[in-house]
Amino acid sequence: LRHAELGRLLHAFGDTKVLLLKGAALAYTLYPGPHLRPRLDVDLFVRHDDIDEVHRGLVGCGYTRGPAAALADFERPYTRVDASGLHHHADLHWGVANPAPFASVLPFDQAWRSSIPVAALGPTARTLGHADALLLACVHRIAHHHDSPNLLWLWDIHLLATRLTDAAW
Repeated sequence: LRHAELGRLLHAFGDTKVLLLKGAALAYTLYPGPHLRPRLDVDLFVRHDDIDEVHRGLVGCGYTRGPAAALADFERPYTRVDASGLHHHADLHWGVANPAPFASVLPFDQAWRSSIPVAALGPTARTLGHADALLLACVHRIAHHHDSPNLLWLWDIHLLATRLTDAAW
């Protein structure tokens, strides 16, 4: 159900450049099967100028905009409950992290240039290249989780690091 929902969402954005971030992206690019990477939401990264267009796509798919978290200046949360009662959550990002010092550590245009396809989600699905995803995984752990020793995030970092070529390092 989550796979179908993600494909439906990405299709709704049409030609707008959208990058998957964090859990959902890693589930489809690093793990043997997407069900092996737990996640609670879908993180979507867009240019600031494309926020309204992606918002319309989310609303068109039945999502409603939720209240912004305190100090969340670079994202908007959205939710939807499907016919089976399953809750879907999506966060629309125009900065890669909410604390202002980290928000622009990876500008969208730079991320897009080195992005990679996510074939399992269709022809328009893209995510960060492994080097950028590693940078984000490290920043996210510090900026949002205060250097938490959560093994899931550490395993993501390990998997990303092992995918880097010498040139990427």
